[in-house]
Amino acid sequence: MNTPQALSLLHEMATNYHQTACSKEKKRLACSLWSCGRLMGFFSSDPTVGPGKWFQGSHLHPFSSQEIECLVEERWRAKKDQNYKEADRIRDDLLKKGVALEDTPQGTLWRYHYQ
Repeated sequence: MNTPQALSLLHEMATNYHQTACSKEKKRLACSLWSCGRLMGFFSSDPTVGPGKWFQGSHLHPFSSQEIECLVEERWRAKKDQNYKEADRIRDDLLKKGVALEDTPQGTLWRYHYQ
């Protein structure tokens, strides 16, 4: 991994975030910045709460990665048992709390999702 290049990209995204006036674009950039930064081990809170609160830790996401993985596994078991109502309920509950699921041939992927 080229860490200096990754940090440069994060910086560029942050700059674009602060320079745009469009709220929809600002939200998209914040989510992208947060997702990319999260992959590198940065950011522990929701970027949509505003830059003043971003690093205060007062708006942590309601689920840890481990909890999400457990729920994804639980959903997989429900689908395997053909309990699609339960699988849909888990997916819908996660989405309401800001976690989007995507089923792929390699398995279920998840990401934080801000509406």
